[in-house]
Amino acid sequence: WSGDLGSRAQCRHVTEGYPIFRALARYRVDFFLFVGDTIYADHACGGSDRVPGYDFVARTLPEYRAKHRYNREDAAVQAYFRSLSVYAIWDDHEVRNDFSGPSEKLTEVGRQAFLDYFPIRPPHDDPARLYRKFRWGSLLEVFILDTRQYRSPNTEPDGPAKTMLGTAQKRWLIDSVAGSTATWKVVVSSVPLSVPTGGKAHDSWSNANVLGFPEENATGFALERDAILRVLRERGVTNLVFVAADVHHAELIRHHPTPEWSFHEFIAGPLSASLGRPRPLDMGLNPRSLFALGGVETFGEVSVDPAGLTVRIVDVSGAVRFTRPLNRAPAGFVLSEGLSAGLAGGRGRRAARGRWRRSARGRSVRRRPERGRARPGWRHRPERAPRGAPGRRGERAGAGRRRGIARAGNTPCPSAPSSHRGQGACRARAVGWMAPVSAVDASRRTGGTGRFGPAR
Repeated sequence: WSGDLGSRAQCRHVTEGYPIFRALARYRVDFFLFVGDTIYADHACGGSDRVPGYDFVARTLPEYRAKHRYNREDAAVQAYFRSLSVYAIWDDHEVRNDFSGPSEKLTEVGRQAFLDYFPIRPPHDDPARLYRKFRWGSLLEVFILDTRQYRSPNTEPDGPAKTMLGTAQKRWLIDSVAGSTATWKVVVSSVPLSVPTGGKAHDSWSNANVLGFPEENATGFALERDAILRVLRERGVTNLVFVAADVHHAELIRHHPTPEWSFHEFIAGPLSASLGRPRPLDMGLNPRSLFALGGVETFGEVSVDPAGLTVRIVDVSGAVRFTRPLNRAPAGFVLSEGLSAGLAGGRGRRAARGRWRRSARGRSVRRRPERGRARPGWRHRPERAPRGAPGRRGERAGAGRRRGIARAGNTPCPSAPSSHRGQGACRARAVGWMAPVSAVDASRRTGGTGRFGPAR
């Protein structure tokens, strides 16, 4: 996953184009998540070292389309988009910096241009809807949020009535995540949970100032954020991960809002935009930064298999800059007086041990989350994978071709490189997040494991 493509002074280079897509192409993956700022409609980018055609601010539908077309004309982008499934969502620069949908007159024009280049199949009764979910076998379900067109004005002080998602989307998110039977629940938010952005008008969820502490009469969306997380905790959600972009640096954060519950947030980017630096985090969710990297273009890779989840941050050269494995809550186990989903492990004083109780036999085993494998004698029984959906066209490679089913051991999964077959658990690959022009949105179902973010 990644985001942020083509900002001021960072549009297509005359000889290099968008070089990060050549690094992305070296990874065999199943899908890419394009997490917002797919264009910079409000930035004029020019110069002798840049491909001409981007040196204007879009105000009309043809101009917005020209911005999207400019990025799609890059040969590396074209080749990459043809090679895999892509799931995209917008952020602010598809319309105007830090816009709030209902109060921005160009929202409809920007949304139409976005849908022209990233087609999505909305419900019949809500053609403007962009938020959706898709399932990738039994291990992964992804929930893509629209953080723009339903939000209250950023300038309003935070309060019970202020919203980023709107009533209907917030209810959909809570019910969908809490009701998911997938092992890992991944929520895509174009703006981060705990990295403060914006000036007096905060654009992200956070209410914190530049030092990471809450401000009086702050203008973020922290009350809604905290309310959503509180309900998910109360409803027993485990193995929860948020992914984001927007801030032009990479970071992995473990949030520990209560003693008995924690989750992770993964941030990557930019693809090609001004380079940012890590900043103090909002302390409201009791975060711990596990890794932070600025000053370089990055994307993220996540691999999921029955044993757990592994996240990597990869830079524009293709070098892996950070790797972090996370243990899953074992099938057949329930959490007891520990940290949910085994996601709050680690070293140091803040490290905690999860206690898992095997409900079938009443035997309890103590283990360290995020570190090592199951003890000898533990046996994983693969869950039955759902059958693939009929071959509907969707946010996927080409015009919607479905990949075949490869088998590794007894675990069915999407076609995987031959070098990975026969390893017991199939390790299908998938990368970040984006969508080909010929695609329309559909939930893709395949058996076995999945990977998002480029796989090596």
